[in-house]
Amino acid sequence: MVLGACVIFLLGGVAGWMLGRSNVQVPGLSKLTGSKSPSPTAAAKGKKPPAKPARAGKAEAPDRDDVSQKPLPDISRLKGPAKARQQLKGCLTNLSRISLALATYARGHDHQVPRKLKELVPKYIPKLPVCPAARKDTYLATYKTDKDLEGYKLFCEGHFHAKMGVPKNAPVLADGRVRLK
Repeated sequence: MVLGACVIFLLGGVAGWMLGRSNVQVPGLSKLTGSKSPSPTAAAKGKKPPAKPARAGKAEAPDRDDVSQKPLPDISRLKGPAKARQQLKGCLTNLSRISLALATYARGHDHQVPRKLKELVPKYIPKLPVCPAARKDTYLATYKTDKDLEGYKLFCEGHFHAKMGVPKNAPVLADGRVRLK
């Protein structure tokens, strides 16, 4: 029995060496040897796998405290066709992405938002989104900031989400919060 386990273990090691893997798991090996770890030598030495080094030039993910995503409004109680619901969800998601881009921009610019929304492209957002219901940009013309550039407001201009009972010029994004009214 022990001889069979040794043969299986050696064959697994040779196969792993041939495939370029240092830690090969052999099915049924733990039952034969009583070992619970895939590599008895690594477990005996108490070594942990080495951590992957960070890539050079790649920005780290922002802290959740610095750039937080506020929850989107609940649209489950709104009545309307499925297509209109998906379009409204898409519009809310667009506003959420713009909000995240604005927050990321502000974090690197003394907590001030840009004077124009186009300043976010392409560094903070690949391109300005279009409203799925309108099939055009409905956000750019509505972007307004405070005089000190610390607050902002923009909305989906028009009455494109009327089928879902959303009022004209909504949803609204103001200071990181997306609202339906």
